[in-house]
Amino acid sequence: SGNPLGRPSHAKLRKMLKEIGDEMVYGYKEEPLGTNRELLLKKIWEEARRGRNIKYIQLLMWLGVLDD
Repeated sequence: SGNPLGRPSHAKLRKMLKEIGDEMVYGYKEEPLGTNRELLLKKIWEEARRGRNIKYIQLLMWLGVLDD
């Protein structure tokens, strides 16, 4: 059950988003480009490298992926 007045469960939404994240994306010639999740992570790195928006760099720092 749970607290009806508490924070709502997002289990169904989380499950659906994970399924979408696992979907393979294909290019123009049907070559696999990666999953939605992989492409999103690559985009975060790409934007951080470009340096136009500090938020991408801050996110990577906060997650600790820039640490040695």
